[in-house]
Amino acid sequence: MKDLRIAGKLLQFNGWLTLLFGILLTAIYIYSQGAAFTIKAAAPAILFLSWCVALISIGGKIKSGARIYKIPGIIASLLSLITSPIGFIFGLASLFYQIRGKDSFLNS
Repeated sequence: MKDLRIAGKLLQFNGWLTLLFGILLTAIYIYSQGAAFTIKAAAPAILFLSWCVALISIGGKIKSGARIYKIPGIIASLLSLITSPIGFIFGLASLFYQIRGKDSFLNS
């Protein structure tokens, strides 16, 4: 169960850190481009926000050991590998700990 807690915390930290950098970069983009380009930034920002919320949510469920989130956790970790350098580091570590703790998932 300890491995799953670590894997969940890593996914959650990945989500929060990615969200922090994303908000910072979006604010810089909007500031530099002006208010006219905020509409162009809306769709990628919403997609990005939903990805960060999914990482945080799936990380929390893995941390609690919910068996139903076993496959979504692995998929989120694999997708994190290709999204960013931060995602690569934390996704790989989370995937490693999920594989190590695969037998610790609860039957709920």
